[in-house]
Amino acid sequence: MFFSVLVPAYNVEKYLRNCLESIRRQTFQDFEVIVVDDGSTDTTPAICDEYTATDERFRVIHKENGGVVSARKAGAARASGEYLVTVDGDDEIEDDLLFEMHRLITEKDPDLITLGFKVVRENGEFMFERLNDIREGYYAGDTLSDFTSKLFYDKRREGFNCGCVVFSTWSKVIRASIYKESIANVDDKVDKGDDLVAFLYMMKKVKAVVASDYSGYHYRLQPSSLMHVRRVEDLYKQAVLRDEIYRAVAGDREILDRASVCIFSLTYERLLELVGPDTSYRQFREIIQVIKKYHLFDCIKKMGALRQGFSISEKIKLLIIRIGCWRILYRHLMKNMEREAVGA
Repeated sequence: MFFSVLVPAYNVEKYLRNCLESIRRQTFQDFEVIVVDDGSTDTTPAICDEYTATDERFRVIHKENGGVVSARKAGAARASGEYLVTVDGDDEIEDDLLFEMHRLITEKDPDLITLGFKVVRENGEFMFERLNDIREGYYAGDTLSDFTSKLFYDKRREGFNCGCVVFSTWSKVIRASIYKESIANVDDKVDKGDDLVAFLYMMKKVKAVVASDYSGYHYRLQPSSLMHVRRVEDLYKQAVLRDEIYRAVAGDREILDRASVCIFSLTYERLLELVGPDTSYRQFREIIQVIKKYHLFDCIKKMGALRQGFSISEKIKLLIIRIGCWRILYRHLMKNMEREAVGA
């Protein structure tokens, strides 16, 4: 078996048939599909059973709800393919994705392929294409550092960022042995950012990478998605993610510095998602208190020498946060939202 396609599925009855049909239509035929029903309460289990009854390449695991990490672990344990591909149950892939990946693997024998993808609306309508911000090609041996040096923070890019490569495992094709070992290290409690943690463990094992501009994965953007619902209480999960990232990079000073910038970037994004134009200063301070409770901005202290390369505005932002000038930060955010509203 060449490919194992892992599909974690939780309450995705509206999209699951389209997802599984897109896999069934693959022009490259040497693959199996493992659908993990993670305790769904809609008709997702029945749809899974329907496909396993009509296509011998499809298998299903029904389990109690344990989150996406536990679902991926369960699926990986049953995978028998040489390479593993993950497709979320509400997404789709183009007919030639496995064919193109097999071609690249045959030519280069990489441990990992990182792809581009297309973002589509809830109804499947194309919105935009997203490619990795790194030159397409093969990275191994002396050139592997050209790839790894731009992960988690890329100083070429403007502002704080999380590097040049999208972390999502669904935009990767990975040697199955590396995937299984990597996902086993991820705590089941991580349900936002689990891809980032898994990717960190993968890169400890990977010796050869292909960066491809092929974008045959369709990521469905929808308001109800797990990744698009933010609450103040979720800042606890951001703390879990931070701890898992630091555990994954322990002992590697260079990656620790870049990972700290990435953690700051992600935490600041969570803050922006929780603050709106109608947020009062009192409400803003309540959010900040939760951030302080979990020490989420302490990552600033671990950015090391990378801080020297930041712009003046970036350094000012870090200083404002580090010394706790929250009213200044609040006014800055409000002014930015006012300008965006005028521009819209």
